[in-house]
Amino acid sequence: MAHQETYRGNEIVVAGSEEEPVLSINDVNVELQRVGEERDMWTSPMVFNYYDSPLELAQGLIEAELALKEPTKDFIKAEE
Repeated sequence: MAHQETYRGNEIVVAGSEEEPVLSINDVNVELQRVGEERDMWTSPMVFNYYDSPLELAQGLIEAELALKEPTKDFIKAEE
């Protein structure tokens, strides 16, 4: 499993296996956690929501960060 895309000016990479994916945004690893009885939802200590995939989690993290007045994570870039 490997997926790479640019989302709102940020490079998202999902690598590893489906059982143990590795997520990075702009070359910074993001901690992932599986949740739920069937273990089919994803979250991170960096967000308060649950997402259907690591990719959607990365997009949600970027959206949340860009919604703040001043970004708190150095690796999230505002869309130019």
